[in-house]
Amino acid sequence: MVCGEVGTVVGPLLGSLLLNTGFDTSLVVGAGVFALMAVVFWLFLPRTQPRASRAKASTPSDTRPPGLGSCLKEKKFLGFAAFFSINLLAANQLYFGLPIELEHSGAGVHALAVVFAYASVLTITLQWPIARWMRHAGPKIALPLGFSLQSLGFAALAVMSVFPAPSALPVLPAVLLVTGIALGNMCVLPMAMGLVLEFSAGRPTGAFYGLLASAGGLAVVFGNAMLAPLYELATTPSTTAVAPWLLLTLFAAISAVFFRLFVPKSPAHAVGSKTAPDRGHRVA
Repeated sequence: MVCGEVGTVVGPLLGSLLLNTGFDTSLVVGAGVFALMAVVFWLFLPRTQPRASRAKASTPSDTRPPGLGSCLKEKKFLGFAAFFSINLLAANQLYFGLPIELEHSGAGVHALAVVFAYASVLTITLQWPIARWMRHAGPKIALPLGFSLQSLGFAALAVMSVFPAPSALPVLPAVLLVTGIALGNMCVLPMAMGLVLEFSAGRPTGAFYGLLASAGGLAVVFGNAMLAPLYELATTPSTTAVAPWLLLTLFAAISAVFFRLFVPKSPAHAVGSKTAPDRGHRVA
């Protein structure tokens, strides 16, 4: 999770620096990165599924069918995926909504690299310890806390969008936004990924993780479609500029309140359980 989150924030940072060399150069370098990773995966991924995992997946006592059909029959997991998808929508605003805010505050899009550098430092320094703290706190604390932090980040920006940004520090509203999104994501993402193992209960996890990713993709598509016309109102300080940030505040707040209802009941995540730290360590 640390490596993935570092890539998420460092990639746009390096990309913004590459834009100074020309768009064609950015495309060629980006294509090269993906070509290199294709070779790395081809060389290092295991060729076959381990026998133990294959035998476990086909145990006769497990009557629940594997694959997508099994996921779609899990109503609790569908609710879990739906509320989790708001986290991806929130994180996507680093690319979709953040440039709007930088235009609104007068900091300019050139400040994007600075803000992404800040997000990179946050992720590199805090993702690992926050993930450990959240594992000990348990999902019913970690998940609401993460979405609450994101909601606070959007709410702060909603309030500040009515007024001109501080002339001495025009990037301040963007920094508050990135802080809320990043800290919230650090609380939610590792915990949610681990809970997928509880839902799969020994069945192949690919379909569960795939459905989780698809739910996030749908949230980004439809959420950004709703936000796009609202962002047109948010480029200058005004009362109408609060609209997109208020909507995102509401989305994150709803997830903070209701997500805990869809957390699987497992002794592995009971706070204070003697077996919780050992099992969490094995999953990690």
